[in-house]
Amino acid sequence: QKFGSMQDAFSALDADGSKILKAAEFYEQMPKLGWKHPVKELFAGLDKKNEKKITADSLVFLEKWRPLPFLTATPNKQALAEFKQLLLGRCRTFTAAWRRYMDKDNFNRCFWGDFLTACRRVGFSGDAAGCWRLLDSDCMGFITLKELDDTSNTIIMDFKKWCDDLFGSCRSAFMLFDMDGSKYVDYKEFRHCCRLHGFEKDVTELFVALDHKGEGKLSVESVSLLDEWPPDEETMFQEMRDRLAQRRNSQFRHRFPSQNEEGGPSSSGSPPILARTSSRVGNLSRMQSKDKLVARGLERSNTRTRCGSEAAVAQPESFK
Repeated sequence: QKFGSMQDAFSALDADGSKILKAAEFYEQMPKLGWKHPVKELFAGLDKKNEKKITADSLVFLEKWRPLPFLTATPNKQALAEFKQLLLGRCRTFTAAWRRYMDKDNFNRCFWGDFLTACRRVGFSGDAAGCWRLLDSDCMGFITLKELDDTSNTIIMDFKKWCDDLFGSCRSAFMLFDMDGSKYVDYKEFRHCCRLHGFEKDVTELFVALDHKGEGKLSVESVSLLDEWPPDEETMFQEMRDRLAQRRNSQFRHRFPSQNEEGGPSSSGSPPILARTSSRVGNLSRMQSKDKLVARGLERSNTRTRCGSEAAVAQPESFK
């Protein structure tokens, strides 16, 4: 917008007229032209072939590219406050609103399209993009209940973890709570079983959060769907780090198995490349030692021969 076209923008950046922008020149020119955002990430995004340079053609796609509204929006706190107020006007809790309007697949994930649908359903006509940018502050591409309301998320996740640890799953916990076999658990049953088995959090708030339809009772579906929710972000990232570590270890074992070329186990446990190198060094040392022994033997033989010849020459005439 500042230059009118991508071609004009590239000409402004190309100070030396070479029609090629290398990284150093790009880093230097962008701040001079008023760019106040990270330049290294921008250059890496434009250099799609990883050639360490960009040309005017690298910018052509920006002429037709229409980014999603939230990518260029500014976080809007007022819009978020209005949206949350509308949610609580429709439901008693954020958890109930989350499950009724935002989490379509009951997987604790709400994507941009789902969010726009939720805005229409609750009658929100404000700055949806600015509201989303504030919710999706980590730019993951989706939001969770934690980002909508951390307190509500803590209540649900504490209950889910308690059920997983004590009963194996939320469904198993519900089957135990449903003592009369009615396939429903009312507040009195729920509170009694939670206290009986040692759940020490706020049971009333938890029940209201799980009863998102406001029926005054819980069904097996309303509780067991928590089994499908992924762990919180910190747990999820730790699992990802563990999987990456396992993958690296697996790749190392694949490249350096603990067997030598003949298929037998390596006595030293070293990778085969190191084992072969050590074997070759050992063979060379043994050959050098053998050569030295042979040389010493020949030297001794020659010494004996010379001594014998000298002795024969020195013998008296009577001994010949």
